[in-house]
Amino acid sequence: MTRRAEIHLTLTLQSPFLMQGLGGTVLGVDAAALRDEVERPLVPADQVKGLLRAACVTLERATDGAVVNAVEIDALFGSRSPDRKDDGSEQDRPLRGALIFGDLVAEKSSTCGTITRVHIDPVTGAAHTGHLQTVDLVAPLGRKVVFRGRVIARIDPAKLPGAGTDPAAWAAGLLDKAIRVIPAVGALKSAGFGQVVSAGASLSKDGALDLVPPQPREAEDTHRSYRVTFDRRLLVDAERVADNVWQGSDIIPGAVFKGALAERLRLAGGNPEADGDVFGRALAAIRVSHAFPACYHPNRPMELPLPLPLSLFVDGASDRVSIAADALLDGKPGLAPRRHGRIPVFQADWKEDDHQKVRTLLGLAKPDAPAKLPRGHVKIGRDYVAEEGNLYIDVARSHLVNGNSETPWNWYLDIHQGGAEAGIFGGFLEILKEGLDGIGATGAHATFHLTPRSRPPATVSEVQPGSGLWAVTLATPAMILDPWELQGYPPKKTLFDAYADYWNETAGAKLENFYASQRLTGGYIAMRRRLYGKYYYPFLLTEPGSVFLLRGDLRHGLTRLLASGLPAKALYDPYHKQKAVPPEWKTCPYLPENGYGEILVNGIDHAKYAQGVSHD
Repeated sequence: MTRRAEIHLTLTLQSPFLMQGLGGTVLGVDAAALRDEVERPLVPADQVKGLLRAACVTLERATDGAVVNAVEIDALFGSRSPDRKDDGSEQDRPLRGALIFGDLVAEKSSTCGTITRVHIDPVTGAAHTGHLQTVDLVAPLGRKVVFRGRVIARIDPAKLPGAGTDPAAWAAGLLDKAIRVIPAVGALKSAGFGQVVSAGASLSKDGALDLVPPQPREAEDTHRSYRVTFDRRLLVDAERVADNVWQGSDIIPGAVFKGALAERLRLAGGNPEADGDVFGRALAAIRVSHAFPACYHPNRPMELPLPLPLSLFVDGASDRVSIAADALLDGKPGLAPRRHGRIPVFQADWKEDDHQKVRTLLGLAKPDAPAKLPRGHVKIGRDYVAEEGNLYIDVARSHLVNGNSETPWNWYLDIHQGGAEAGIFGGFLEILKEGLDGIGATGAHATFHLTPRSRPPATVSEVQPGSGLWAVTLATPAMILDPWELQGYPPKKTLFDAYADYWNETAGAKLENFYASQRLTGGYIAMRRRLYGKYYYPFLLTEPGSVFLLRGDLRHGLTRLLASGLPAKALYDPYHKQKAVPPEWKTCPYLPENGYGEILVNGIDHAKYAQGVSHD
């Protein structure tokens, strides 16, 4: 049985030391110290992990495997995925380690100025012109600074047969030996920076838990809403914005929580990927919505950053947003009529401040987003030195409001029973009381707080009473297009026809007009989730804010889709010349059960804004 425990790490460094951040704290600083949101110096989690792994490798070599061996190191720290697989199975799947590392944080915020370094010629002893570096100093020279943090250990005794009867205590003992081996930490070690004065690791007496399978329990209802908080910064649903820069989203896909729940089942001895696993089937059927961050405003109701319809435009005047209008009711797809003789400017060309100005014109509030926290990462080699070329930067989201260590950001989500059995659904809700480890790339711990609601009350209303017209806006991405249908010269289908066919098949609706954007997703996702075995087939998502004007008797159908989300489109199999069955979770992450395809019906009053609103 897997046991979850917490291991406390303590590291005392003597100043000077430098864990380098990405920017200067003040003008004239060449190398700034890395600090958290409340200005406390820290040793980042990935550096802690890299140093401890390198130390374990040192122990393995020095003791010929008597203290720890290579298999145990991989089990604790993880290992990379094989370069390729030829059997058509899931690709690029690394082995996750049993240890989840957090930052080591200094006990209080501190700064005391800078220290300078200069390059001295070894022959003449003269300083080289221009070879001067000003380094951020967080403590006076010689001062000892204590850093503390924790490691979450989720250890299966079957995978560590040499660990004895208490593998968590064995792991804590190993980390205690390893952290004492490390001579120095951070940058500029060759110049005497980062000396380790003392270090240690100990097993916490609190937080120990045996991870057991969900215990069937009747749920009181089929729907729960939660407020979710985290213990560290978040990096989820990241997109590559430069060659070595990944930026995370402030909206957490439901698939992230599903993945953490699946890992929790696996640690409890289950096999959620097996077709016959009852808990795996139930987890696939449960619907977990995306989690939206809410603005922290004590004196006004919760607000969520739901998207504006892409049919909104501004008038293109010099002040850009003196007039905002909606083009959805202007007829067939095409450019909207000009207002006051000016060219309409749609969201693709808006500046960052324009979104807020339009929301103000429409009487909608725009919640603040969690702060962006860029951080550099580098691979630590066997000699505790960063490996050249193994560098990347992530831009994660803060879990705190405005750098206030006492005020966490709140994310809100809904969980629906879906097609799962009531007893098993209730068992999953009980697991949420424990919290979930391993959220996103930072391995954050999520704490779930039951709340009365997490979305504004859903309503289904026509654009105008009796018109038979319905405006449907995507709140989250949806896989409702097949990229194969849009290929060719000319394409097999126009974009309008492809959307029209989907809405006719899904809701019996006639498409009158639409404004939509699309995004092709492939790469890592399409390599892991291969629809047709060894063949590569990317996914085409329709983005949030895409809006569709539908005609028909749709009240009942749209009410159903509000609760279930839009179904993912069945994709054509070009390799076997046949229609595929609708994708499942093993072949596609973009399913309504994972929070995709959430819709709003008449999310704004399109008829009211058809003629435009202005400051006047």
